[in-house]
Amino acid sequence: RQTAAAVEKQATATALQTQASERLERSVAMEEETRRETAEELERISTRLDLALADKARAEAGLRDATFDAENAARARDEELSEARSEVAQFSKELELLKEKDRR
Repeated sequence: RQTAAAVEKQATATALQTQASERLERSVAMEEETRRETAEELERISTRLDLALADKARAEAGLRDATFDAENAARARDEELSEARSEVAQFSKELELLKEKDRR
């Protein structure tokens, strides 16, 4: 009887050990899968971040170019306006001279 009980206990212990090993293997496999999925997600996030940073850099470069163009256009308009004012002043002087001549 004792031998049968010992064999039964040993069988139970072996079965429990087998179950524990199987659970551990499943747990390790699940953890590895989770790590793999996490690494893949991090890679996707990193790629999206790289693309977003590249888009940002292009947008900033475009903004710098547009600002430079706008500043150049404003300078050109200022120069044209200054030239127009000089011409108006010159025409005004000539008109005053003509009026002066007409008065004489």
